[in-house]
Amino acid sequence: MISSTVSRSSMRIVALPLTRINTSATIKLPRPTFYRFNITPPPPKPLLPRTGWLADYLPQEGIGKWVSNKANQTWISWGAAPEGSIKQRAFQIGERLMSQLDFEETNLKSLDLSIAPPLHAQEKAHDIPLFYPPTMLSGPQSLENLKTLVEQRIPIHSRGIYLWIFFGVLSAPLKLIPIIPNFPFYFCAWRTWSHVKARRAARYIKSLIDSKRVVRRHCMI
Repeated sequence: MISSTVSRSSMRIVALPLTRINTSATIKLPRPTFYRFNITPPPPKPLLPRTGWLADYLPQEGIGKWVSNKANQTWISWGAAPEGSIKQRAFQIGERLMSQLDFEETNLKSLDLSIAPPLHAQEKAHDIPLFYPPTMLSGPQSLENLKTLVEQRIPIHSRGIYLWIFFGVLSAPLKLIPIIPNFPFYFCAWRTWSHVKARRAARYIKSLIDSKRVVRRHCMI
């Protein structure tokens, strides 16, 4: 019999400050910090036979993952399109736009909630360690910085969701023009989804902190 500790996923957070402490600053702001989320997923569940008249038409991995994989494959194919083509130009513009995203947004999006530990787990063994370099951060600072980050990002991503949905609605009629690909609508849809993923990750981390499941651990870097 497999124990419950084996069947659950495990997670740890590594904090790496990107700047040194400014001792002359009069206002103490959270330091820009890169967070790495390491997750060991649980063993895959056995596939159960699907029933219903839609079972033969729905993807085995689920609609969400199928759409995400399809979008990634399409984007990669645009990057491999002939030089000078509309798809290749759109890919280059999109890459430049993505490189200008807030690194905090990209950082939060890297947290894969599909394999992250559930929020309802209360066992001490499933606390989430937050590793930090003691030469650059103290234990209380490391946790306070993470808490401040997610509290600041949640309203930012909420506004971003509503803003890009609004722009997406405005750009949707361009799809009626068959000659021109509706790149503005696709971009608005991608930005909306990006904000959704980042906000979900921020809310997840905030819930972990509020339930005191994030524990500080110093490490040497």
